[in-house]
Amino acid sequence: MKTNSDGFYLASFVSLGRYNLTISQKGFTSVVRENVEITLNQTRVVDVTMNPTGVSAAVTVTSEAAPLNTTNGEIAGTLNSQQILDKPSRAQTSAAPTRY
Repeated sequence: MKTNSDGFYLASFVSLGRYNLTISQKGFTSVVRENVEITLNQTRVVDVTMNPTGVSAAVTVTSEAAPLNTTNGEIAGTLNSQQILDKPSRAQTSAAPTRY
């Protein structure tokens, strides 16, 4: 039995009883439903979710640590000219001068 283009299937005139269903499709894991009981005048719905097989993903993150000064406690860095211009100066603030 095969599904239609929307993934639905219909099995008409199934004899009464218990059935084991195996649902499979290339590229997906198989799904088994055991003891599906069909009784008189019944419409039985068996929904399944199939997961793709052979799909894998890998993410590799690499980074280099910034050099660490282990000789003394000095913390140093550099600023480019735009970063220097973006820094506030004493002339730009109206607050009392800060003592350094």
